[in-house]
Amino acid sequence: MAALISCSDDNEDVVRPARAVLVYMAANNNLGDGGYATSDLREMMEGSKTLTPENRLYVFYRHRNNACIYQVEKGDTIRRETFEDGVQSSNPNTLHRALAWMMSEVSDAEDYGLVLWGHSTGWEIKGQTASSRRRAYDQERANGSYYYMDIPDMADALSGLPRLRFIFADCCVFQCVETAYELRDVVDYIIGSPAEIPNAGAPYNTVVPALFSRSETFYQGIVDRYYAAYPDRLPLSVIKTSDLDLLAAATSMAMGSFVASGEYQQTNGLIYYFDKNMVDMNDYIRTNATDEVYRAWREQLDKVVVYNKFAPVWMTDAVGRHVNFGDFTATVEKYSGISMFVYQQPSTTFLKSLNDNISQMGWYEAARLSTFGW
Repeated sequence: MAALISCSDDNEDVVRPARAVLVYMAANNNLGDGGYATSDLREMMEGSKTLTPENRLYVFYRHRNNACIYQVEKGDTIRRETFEDGVQSSNPNTLHRALAWMMSEVSDAEDYGLVLWGHSTGWEIKGQTASSRRRAYDQERANGSYYYMDIPDMADALSGLPRLRFIFADCCVFQCVETAYELRDVVDYIIGSPAEIPNAGAPYNTVVPALFSRSETFYQGIVDRYYAAYPDRLPLSVIKTSDLDLLAAATSMAMGSFVASGEYQQTNGLIYYFDKNMVDMNDYIRTNATDEVYRAWREQLDKVVVYNKFAPVWMTDAVGRHVNFGDFTATVEKYSGISMFVYQQPSTTFLKSLNDNISQMGWYEAARLSTFGW
């Protein structure tokens, strides 16, 4: 990392910042060890060369014993703040502390964007062991175990801070309705993938300029530039959080037309993104509801998923593949780019934990899933 750090602290700019983008790089894991964090930081440096003075880019970086905040500008990094040894990026207090510090540096920004960099397994929350590699955001290696940040805890950490214009989640399977609903009060738009993504992540040399677009549809440039790096291999979408309560009500009504109380749901043939419990929302409702019910529900979905890019397969470790991909065929008609949990026969301890833990998510109450015996 030493080669990436400038010794200069002369980085003050008299121009009022229009947007500040804050990157939370949780790299104390195999992504950091594999050099992906360093590579992406270099790409951010390259992308910063085109930024104008009113745009500010900060990076919280955590890998091994290095926990600090850089300001990235003009193709260089400037170390601005150093955290004490042992600070954990998986601790929601660290997220709050890092963002609060960065926001205080640009307190007069017109708005803020957050990039979540690292590992994710969607909404999965408490009930699994600390050593399990299957829970929510981060997968931080510390003290011989792996640690995670539950999404409700992430929402709490972001509350009390200025509302975010967007979250760009550069991590696997983040784009699920349960996560989006949990974050609806702290962010306007969530940009990400419902599926697994390559370890190399976003091409930040091209994506960084798009993060600062002032267009009303700024999110399209972020998605398009990310997708261009992995054409037809990376499903992406944009969620507008303001209408999630309406989608929850519509989903409850639609499911009421075909779900019997306590009935386990069949996912055979449905698009799934990580495990078979994470199915594409559109494919699930479209397959099970009548045409009339589906059309009414789809109107609400289209207000929430305001942009997406379809991919027939997804990439993992830069190889286009899907485990048991023959289980389903992904098509434009079936795909929406947002997943949801469905209640399944608990054939494994893991599936049982999901059935048990879904009730801890806000979406469970909003979509009235208890009325279906879930």
